[in-house]
Amino acid sequence: MKQTNKTRKTDAESAEGSILTKGNGQQSNHGQTQSWIPVMSKLVAIRKLAAQNKTLKFNNLLHLITEELLMECFYTLKRDSAAGIDGVTWDKYQLFSKQLIKQLCEDIQSGRYKPKPARRIYIPKQDGSQRPLNIPPLAG
Repeated sequence: MKQTNKTRKTDAESAEGSILTKGNGQQSNHGQTQSWIPVMSKLVAIRKLAAQNKTLKFNNLLHLITEELLMECFYTLKRDSAAGIDGVTWDKYQLFSKQLIKQLCEDIQSGRYKPKPARRIYIPKQDGSQRPLNIPPLAG
C-alpha cells in the first residue's frame, strides 16, 4: 500500500477534527445517512477542542452546514411542537422542506441568513411564579 506524503495533521485538520484513516475504518449505522456521521464526528471534535482550549478561534466552519445535515436535523425535531414567532408548524414546513432547506443552506453559506427571534411564553408554576419558555421558529 502506498504511504501518504502527510505524516502529521495540519493545524486546520486538528482544529476541525479530521483524522487520517486507513481503509474504510469503523463503519457504523445509527439510522442516519452516511453524510450525517462524519459531520457529527467533526462537530463533536470541534466541541471538545473548544472546551479544552478557550482561546482557540475557529473559522470556516460553514462548510459543515449542508442541505443533508439541515434535513437530518429537521427530521429530529419534535413534530408536535408549538409554532414559533413565524407561525410555522413542523407539518407546514415539511410540505416544502426540500426547497426551504435548500434556500436556508444557500443563505447560511452566503452570509445572508439572519435568524428570527424566538417566541417567548410563560408557563405558570405551582408557587405562582412563571417560567419563561422560548420557542424558536422553524423557518429562517
